[in-house]
Amino acid sequence: MRCWRSWRSRGEVVALSLSVDYWDYLGWRDTLANSKFTERQRAYAKARGDGAIYTPQIIVNGIAHVNGSDEGQILQAIDKTSKGGRDSSACPFASLRTRAS
Repeated sequence: MRCWRSWRSRGEVVALSLSVDYWDYLGWRDTLANSKFTERQRAYAKARGDGAIYTPQIIVNGIAHVNGSDEGQILQAIDKTSKGGRDSSACPFASLRTRAS
């Protein structure tokens, strides 16, 4: 969680943790998981067109996905997709919303 602390110091980062439920079948039910979060992750993968879903996965600015345990990739994706680094009209996820049940 050291990474989370370093992101908090960056004013432009809002870090969310949305636990998915697709690992529950292994016999250990994640009490924080929600099927809506799994749906959201699948929707991002479908909209990107690559179908990539995995944990820990981080979606950065609705555009890039990186391994959530690779701090270097995360920071690079934040820098690459942050204001000035991308055209916000190119973001296909601007209207993607999930409501936790």
